[in-house]
Amino acid sequence: MIRALLFDFDGTLVDTESVDLRVWREVFDAHGVELPVDRYALRIGTLNGPDELDELDALLDVPCDRDAITVARRAREL
Repeated sequence: MIRALLFDFDGTLVDTESVDLRVWREVFDAHGVELPVDRYALRIGTLNGPDELDELDALLDVPCDRDAITVARRAREL
């Protein structure tokens, strides 16, 4: 018999969106550019949307180190 159900809509139990936004801002700041928040907002609550690393690459003269950013961002996020 089911005694309880727990629905965790992203952000219900833990505010993950503000942490994610803060960390992405730090990544963009470290590269000397500003995170385009209007573009970032398009992916909130979705599985699809603009990719932040693509957005970062579009603002830089050379491609970013995606692997290094992903490792550092994940560590900071956790």
